[in-house]
Amino acid sequence: MKKNIIVTLIATLAILLTSCGGNSPKDITENFRKSILKADKAAATKVSTSKMKNDIPMVIAFATDDIIKKELSEPLEKIDIQEDTAKIESKSLYFSLKKVDGKWLVDDIQQK
Repeated sequence: MKKNIIVTLIATLAILLTSCGGNSPKDITENFRKSILKADKAAATKVSTSKMKNDIPMVIAFATDDIIKKELSEPLEKIDIQEDTAKIESKSLYFSLKKVDGKWLVDDIQQK
C-alpha cells in the first residue's frame, strides 16, 4: 500500500514539474516570442523585466507585420549565458535577458 502511494506521488510530482515549463533563458525567450505572436500581453509581461514590460504594447503592435512575425518565429541560433545575463540570437533578432530573483526575464529585444 505504501509503495503504491509513493509511486503515485512521484508520478504526480514528475507531471507537475514537466508541465510548468522551464526557466532557462531559451525557454523564457521562447515563451516571450509565443506570447508576443499571440498578442498575449499578460503572458509576455510574466517573463519580462520592468523595463521590457513598458515596451510590450509596442512590440505586440509591430508583431502584426508579416516580416516581424517571421523574425519572431526564426530558430534561436546562439545562446550566451553569463552569471546573471544572457544574450540569445536568431537570424534577425537579439534578445537580452537578466536574472531577477532567481528567474530569467527578457530585458530587451533588438533587430540586428
